[in-house]
Amino acid sequence: SHGLSWQIVMSVIYMLFLDSGVLSGPDAVWYSVGLFAFNVGLIGMIGKAALTGIEKLKQRVAQLQVLNLLLVKDKLDDSKLFVSAWKQLVETGKEGDEGRLLIALDRLTQKSALPNGKQPTPKQSPSLVDV
Repeated sequence: SHGLSWQIVMSVIYMLFLDSGVLSGPDAVWYSVGLFAFNVGLIGMIGKAALTGIEKLKQRVAQLQVLNLLLVKDKLDDSKLFVSAWKQLVETGKEGDEGRLLIALDRLTQKSALPNGKQPTPKQSPSLVDV
């Protein structure tokens, strides 16, 4: 991450040496060759690091796409299960069961709510770290 900064520093130092007359004759050529080699090597290392980062990001995007598909499928399954369970409650439950269930769910959400009224962010199970 500091590679480009080093290139700038080395270039400025080289120009200062040239301006001050410290480098002259064959010394200037060797310092130029050394600075050029350093810059080419540094650019190569930065390029390699960039390609490695791009590959890691591609892998992460692929993993996130799979997780997104799983999440959408789970939400659809949960929705179907909820509709089925609600329909069963309406058909087999006693009068007022729906209202009592909604009141109980409201109390549950109020008990678990943060002081600002929002629900806390769910915590991921340690067993899912590698997913």
